[in-house]
Amino acid sequence: MALGPLPPPVNGQSNCFLDQYGLVAKTKKFILFFCKTMWYLTIRRPDAVYLSLSRSLPGHVLDAIIIRTAKMIRSRVIVHLHGNDFLTSKFKKWAFSGVYGKVDSFVVLSSAMLKRVSAVTNAPFSVVINPIQPRFLELNVTKPRDEVIRVVYMSNVMRSKGIFDFLKIAASFSENPQFEFHVIGKIFGDHLSSPEETEKEFYRTMSPLTNVTYHGALYGDALPVELNTMDVLLFPSFYPVEALPLSILEAAALGILPVINHHNDLSVFQELLPHVHVCNTGNIQETSRWLNSLNKADIRQ
Repeated sequence: MALGPLPPPVNGQSNCFLDQYGLVAKTKKFILFFCKTMWYLTIRRPDAVYLSLSRSLPGHVLDAIIIRTAKMIRSRVIVHLHGNDFLTSKFKKWAFSGVYGKVDSFVVLSSAMLKRVSAVTNAPFSVVINPIQPRFLELNVTKPRDEVIRVVYMSNVMRSKGIFDFLKIAASFSENPQFEFHVIGKIFGDHLSSPEETEKEFYRTMSPLTNVTYHGALYGDALPVELNTMDVLLFPSFYPVEALPLSILEAAALGILPVINHHNDLSVFQELLPHVHVCNTGNIQETSRWLNSLNKADIRQ
């Protein structure tokens, strides 16, 4: 039995943390999920429960009820943490660390996350890096053979994911034909601006930039085929709960050089990948200067 946010959407727990849903909609989803979960646990009595963890206070309460109920019916409980804000307050540690310590396996994404989370709850831990789908590892498509360096932003198009820093960097290359800039992702709101505000500013900022192409959200085989044409992944996120984004692993699998903001656990990619550049991507001038020093032949090699 796997427990997590109910579809739609079906593309991950992050949708329930983003601010595109109002309080009423979130409350309805929460109540529906709670009722279905408790019905399944008490009626079906599964042998094992896999739970994608919440990080909000109401979410912790729900997690605690699910974990205690599952243990009462002697189910094995595996919990999976995807974000960087687990039990950050003293109250949350006091109220919930004991409950999470009762699980059979606590899965985290990286060694950095393991060190931090194991300090606040007593549970058996496992590190499991986000898996890369075979379509990224088995793609048999030749990369473009030219001198153009294509820099891609691949994430949710959100202010806190650094989209406007990306566009500022692109603007600094407006007179340099050797560089192209590409954006792949769906427009969302966050704690800094609503979806409508983000979309309006995104198009307003991008419209005068002739060196930027917006591809929208890409799914299935279309994503690795398009991504394979790129040379550099610029990941300028300062999203508060950034942990170990799958998009960085997917880009690296296609031989793309990741350039990553020095934020939260993102520097752990230096342990996972042979070629990564970690810097303060919010420093537009320094990041642009470093990108301009790149040689395409060296990137491809």
